[in-house]
Amino acid sequence: MASYPPEQWKAECEAYLTAAGPYQSRCRRYELVERNLRDMGFQAGDLVVDVGAGMCDFARYMYGAGYAFRYLPIDGSISGIDLDSDILVLCNAEWYVCIETVEHMSNPYALMQKMKNYATKGVVVTTPNPAVTDVLALDEDHKVPVTYDEFVMMKFLPEAVSIHYQDDTLLATYQP
Repeated sequence: MASYPPEQWKAECEAYLTAAGPYQSRCRRYELVERNLRDMGFQAGDLVVDVGAGMCDFARYMYGAGYAFRYLPIDGSISGIDLDSDILVLCNAEWYVCIETVEHMSNPYALMQKMKNYATKGVVVTTPNPAVTDVLALDEDHKVPVTYDEFVMMKFLPEAVSIHYQDDTLLATYQP
């Protein structure tokens, strides 16, 4: 967390999240995550932990689509939690989703391993595809591009999908 007053931290978080673009522009990504959850066995009442939840728009999308599930958002802008922290503690949950977050971390691999360890049904991660996008040039908060091969090494099943242009996003799934 930043080392300045909480009011300033909150204002900076809100400014960053607002700058991410309108909700409607992110719905295509949420649709792909929802489809993968459903295909992997998502059921009513399952707990979804949304790591890097931001303004909780994924929950908005899912509830709007009629899903009945339990939702736990984790985000620095909500609680000040540091997702890069070695002491980050996660809980057992059926599902973890991490939508456009891992590229903002110094060590995304540690977080992905933790999500795998605590997910009882699966994990879905999306990130810009570094094979077609200069991830580090997207904004100053992008730290580490995660590649297709790195997802494979971590036992995820990645696929290149098109959100804004051809194969611009990697969507990776993991099932224990």
